Amino acid sequence: MAQGSYLALIKFQGDTSSMQKMEKDLNGRFTKIAKRFGQGLQKAGKMLKFGAFAATAAGIISQILNPLQEINTALDAILAKSGNIKDQADAMNTSVGLYAALQSAAAAKGVDEAQFNLMGNRVMELIGQAKTGDNDLLKNYANESDMAVALYKVVSALKQMGPGAERTRMASEIFGQRVTGRMAALLNDGFDEPLKRVLDGLNIADLQKAILGLDSKGDLQDVLRQRLNLRDLINKDKVITPAAIYNQNDMEKQRLNRENLLLKQYKDLAQMSNSMEELKNAILQYVLPIMPLLAKGVKYFVETLGPILQNACWVVSETADIVKLIAGKIGISFAKTPSVQRDIINTGNPQKAPKGLAAWKENTQKERYGGGGK
Repeated sequence: MAQGSYLALIKFQGDTSSMQKMEKDLNGRFTKIAKRFGQGLQKAGKMLKFGAFAATAAGIISQILNPLQEINTALDAILAKSGNIKDQADAMNTSVGLYAALQSAAAAKGVDEAQFNLMGNRVMELIGQAKTGDNDLLKNYANESDMAVALYKVVSALKQMGPGAERTRMASEIFGQRVTGRMAALLNDGFDEPLKRVLDGLNIADLQKAILGLDSKGDLQDVLRQRLNLRDLINKDKVITPAAIYNQNDMEKQRLNRENLLLKQYKDLAQMSNSMEELKNAILQYVLPIMPLLAKGVKYFVETLGPILQNACWVVSETADIVKLIAGKIGISFAKTPSVQRDIINTGNPQKAPKGLAAWKENTQKERYGGGGK
């Protein structure tokens, strides 16, 4: 990992036995939390007598018990971003560090990555035409081999022209009207000012090393996923039987029959739907005047729900602990986890939830003196 980089690399650590122990430990803690928290939500649902509460509770439990989903999404996103940077840098015959720096500086001035790439592609096209004599618009840059440097020089030259109709005409001729409309701030300031601010405290060499490292990991991810897909084809052939296909076909027949029956009665169904819409509009006319009252009722509902769930506050602390345990095994540093736990507990009002406060203190002691699941 490049020193000073804020891009997090996730790497699994530990041997097979330690991973199995972690899995067993997590499964036990998940089961305990799901059971206790589920009971609390069930009790709250009965007190509120709210029909959709069970579905809401299931959604909450799913979010709490799947902490890796968000991490996996972030992992995929950062690997894809690094791969895109590497590909675009290669296309412009420049270094990934310079490309990333210029693209970020342009973004700071309102030019997004897609528009920045259009600018680069246009400069490459015009320089190619200048070399063949087909277009002399950028003939002064025909000897440039690094297209990021060429783009930098073109934008700097346009900045020197100063605001006005002539600069707008030239920029439109080079980059096209669609992109030029978003370039006003960049043309006014050029690349130097935003580059200075964006790169403050960053090391280009470290940035480049990080992007290249992430790109190689993205390649590994792609290979492993494709291998998994190929293996899955073999497995699918074993489990998808002719009987499954016949059953699927029968279900599709029933679906089509139902669709045809509905189409036959389309006129009546449309009339009924229109009548329902009219009824809803009529009801709305009576509901709108009492909206302020309903708003107060919702506020009362939320304020009533809070104390009911306070006794489950220790669950949040346990869940934060689990996230840390997982993160510790996959190499992520959660330096602020104790403060995050404390903030969560404080939000839940630990004075009224002694079990939650006790759980947090116990976990903190384990963290300081060992036995914290590491």
